[in-house]
Amino acid sequence: MHGPYTGLMNYRHAFHAGNFADVHKHVVLTALLQRLTAKPAPLLYLDTHAGRGLYDLKSIEAARGREWQQGVERLREASLKNPLLRRYRELVAASLDGSQYPGSPLLALQLLRPDDRAVLVEKQCEEARVLRNHLTRTRHVSVLAEDGYVALKAQLPPKEKRGLVLIDPPYEDAQEFQQLERAVNAIPMKRMAHPDEIGELVLFMCSDACHFMTADTVYVSGGGGYR
Repeated sequence: MHGPYTGLMNYRHAFHAGNFADVHKHVVLTALLQRLTAKPAPLLYLDTHAGRGLYDLKSIEAARGREWQQGVERLREASLKNPLLRRYRELVAASLDGSQYPGSPLLALQLLRPDDRAVLVEKQCEEARVLRNHLTRTRHVSVLAEDGYVALKAQLPPKEKRGLVLIDPPYEDAQEFQQLERAVNAIPMKRMAHPDEIGELVLFMCSDACHFMTADTVYVSGGGGYR
């Protein structure tokens, strides 16, 4: 088990919550989760840099640049013909009425179904604590106070065989792009396993063909070393 990260970062998303970049990211996230949840099979949602989950638009940080006024605020009263934009506005409306903006974790949890699983990773201990307090759903939801890239390796491939991974770091560290590239390339085949590939191994392990195997660990990982 990896311990919580206790270092400090200068980046605070409270300064930027609800800005045009947030809107773009969250509209795309809404679209992806709507498509994924159209199928009945459960899925994993993994957020490697989850943040605190809910941001006060009246805070000192948000008031400094008022970036949300050029982002989500422009959609509040707009006449939207696109159904995806309307759905996104519905998801954030209740929070906006309270002068708050939901981060990716709270937005995703509104779209995930009861049997879907969410793993929310935030290495800043205080931010992770606040995120836990903001959760209204705890079943099949985990908040991990650790490094998102470490969690990425530990959580994939998911037992559900389906999933969505959101990697949106603050890019404060000069090495962030290299870390991101290493994370994506950690699975040499650059993809998750297909259900048939897992199933064929299970059938083999249950057959007489493997009777000479004892206490072995077999990896189905695309070369990445995952079990």
